[in-house]
Amino acid sequence: MKNSAPISFYASSPNGKNGHPTDWTKTGYLVRKNVATQTNDGSGGNGTRYARPECIFRLGEVYLNYVEALNEYDPGNADILKYLNLIRARVKLPEYGSPDLPVPSSQSDMRTRIWQERRVELAFEAFRWFDIRRWKIAAQVMGSMHGMNINKDDNTFYTRVVASEHLFRTPASYWFPISQYDMDRSKLVVQNPGW
Repeated sequence: MKNSAPISFYASSPNGKNGHPTDWTKTGYLVRKNVATQTNDGSGGNGTRYARPECIFRLGEVYLNYVEALNEYDPGNADILKYLNLIRARVKLPEYGSPDLPVPSSQSDMRTRIWQERRVELAFEAFRWFDIRRWKIAAQVMGSMHGMNINKDDNTFYTRVVASEHLFRTPASYWFPISQYDMDRSKLVVQNPGW
């Protein structure tokens, strides 16, 4: 296998917006999660996109769903720490209850920790958007997305800038609208709030 070709994102680089106008990063960052060397042409792979089986449900997701539900139903249940620690132990992070990481003292504190564990464990797997809507915190956590200054070719590339604004305008955005067709089929169906 050959070494990966270096990638640079400043404007006139081969991977920048002027050098490769159809496929460039708008933030100066890329995600490498779930990219195997076999799928990368630049690393000597064959470019086959589906060389790795796609996960429908990961065990970590199942554990996190379980502890989140359990914390709401039965705060303080021993299974909450057991399954959170299984996720952390897999990647050799300090476990809850160790000297480095005390056990959260209340249901609210545990909820905050579970939300953070979901954010880290399930990063870049299309869970976050649905989580923040389900928790009804989208308006508080959505805002500016930052990145590097991709429009420059000098040292200002490394300057942190706002790459895009994410706005969560109305509470109606927490739900999808129910189509008029479905509402016409049953007079018992009520439109979601704000739609």
